[in-house]
Amino acid sequence: MKIPLKFNDKHLKVAASFRWKRFFGRIEFYVDTGSATSLIGPEDAKRLQIPAGSLPFQENAKIGGSSLALHKMENVVLTFRTEDEKSGNIDNDIFLAAHCNRDTDNSTESCPSILGTDFLKNRRIALYFHPSENIANFEKSE
Repeated sequence: MKIPLKFNDKHLKVAASFRWKRFFGRIEFYVDTGSATSLIGPEDAKRLQIPAGSLPFQENAKIGGSSLALHKMENVVLTFRTEDEKSGNIDNDIFLAAHCNRDTDNSTESCPSILGTDFLKNRRIALYFHPSENIANFEKSE
């Protein structure tokens, strides 16, 4: 399965349909190979009405200048549009939802939803990136 990524001069992004229990919606993820942790950012969690603060606590993190608490969701499904315009599901045993540690921290806009190296490694997904040819995609053996 080949999943095309969007590339501009600064970022790699990919849109996915998110599904967990009764929560679902579309999320645009930043592909961040400098991050070991994948997460649903606070704004996306709020928009999808995911009760991040009431989920089992996983760890604290400082991301993009925001102090975040990461909480665990189990059995999340992400659906991507493949190169041949089909849908491809990727199951995730554990995925993290973020929310601000303090009510006074309003800098969550600096913390988007992220697919990090854990997502690639744990699901055996390769990242192909050729910026001068404007080619970027995920490749997963089926």
